[in-house]
Amino acid sequence: MYEILSRVEKEGIDAMKDAASGYLREQGRAVVQENSKKTAVDFIQALLDLKDKMDRFLVHSFGEDRVFKQMITSDFEYFINLNAKSPEYLSLFIDEKLKKGLKGANEIEIDEVLNKAMVMFRYAEYRLPIKYGPYCRVSTNNYPS
Repeated sequence: MYEILSRVEKEGIDAMKDAASGYLREQGRAVVQENSKKTAVDFIQALLDLKDKMDRFLVHSFGEDRVFKQMITSDFEYFINLNAKSPEYLSLFIDEKLKKGLKGANEIEIDEVLNKAMVMFRYAEYRLPIKYGPYCRVSTNNYPS
């Protein structure tokens, strides 16, 4: 179907991209809502499973088309940030996997899991709370006189 619609100027690809994006956002919201009450490891693992599914879909159905790859990236950025604790959950997931979750796994499997988690970190909008202590002096003039 992708090959047929890709021949129809830009409208064919746009129509398919919009349909795929709607499906992915629906699936992503469902994963976030269903797993928000579960452990951090379960939450991130569910997102990683969805990412694997969409990556296979990208390769087998869309021939790794750049437009669809960008669509998947923007949709993951959208729904991973629906849960404000996603960055924290990612760090807990990595910590858990490094401590005890990957025992018996070879180096390639460990690298694969950590690389997938780092991709999720890129999607997350991490906002560090800035706290100024009593000894912190913030200067508005950063240039020497």
